[in-house]
Amino acid sequence: MGIKRKLSDIIREIFFPEGITCNVCGKELDKEQKEYSLCDECNGGLIGVKDGSVVRGEREIISVFRYEKTARKYVLYYKDSAKPYIADYIGKYLAERYVMAEMKADEVCYVPSSPSAIKRRGYDGMKYVATKFSEITGVKLNENLFRKDGIDQTKVTNEKRFENVKDKFMSRGGFSGTVVILDDVVTSGATLNECADVVLSHGADKVVCLTFAAACEPKTTTEEIKTSVCETKDK
Repeated sequence: MGIKRKLSDIIREIFFPEGITCNVCGKELDKEQKEYSLCDECNGGLIGVKDGSVVRGEREIISVFRYEKTARKYVLYYKDSAKPYIADYIGKYLAERYVMAEMKADEVCYVPSSPSAIKRRGYDGMKYVATKFSEITGVKLNENLFRKDGIDQTKVTNEKRFENVKDKFMSRGGFSGTVVILDDVVTSGATLNECADVVLSHGADKVVCLTFAAACEPKTTTEEIKTSVCETKDK
């Protein structure tokens, strides 16, 4: 009996066959566009973050793209539509940035969704992303981090985000060595800062934060951003 295939792979092959239609707009693709299943126009909507990093809160966070155009659609599609398979592509972009940045990690974990979000969507999107990342990089996946229900970060102001996630994340077990924490989007950095604290308090020696996208956020008097994601360059 063959290896059991993931549901996301089956869905993708049926409705959006790789190399045939664009993941974002559904346009028919040429053979050269097969690897990422993006047409030239949608691929052009992926705008890289200058130098790849931003500082939010107490953490330097490496991000791949600006949270707009194609990157924004990717995140929304895999989170709140019938396209969870897009997580595989997000995981691939993150793995490429991991290699490009010459990171060295012993374990990878992810910012988990809340129980209510998982129930609503039927899956934890970042778990899919981290699984793909682990497959590509060979970094061991650690699923000990979990999240309690609470007010969604998108429902509060930037000034309240650090307070809103306080004590919302916990761990079922330990971490070891250098741990890379994956997330889809960083805005204030509150969620990743909280997750990093939990991971470090449960045995990790060091954490590295890596996100698919970074939201453009101007400098404020309450939080200095040393490298603004607004300062970007085309991919």
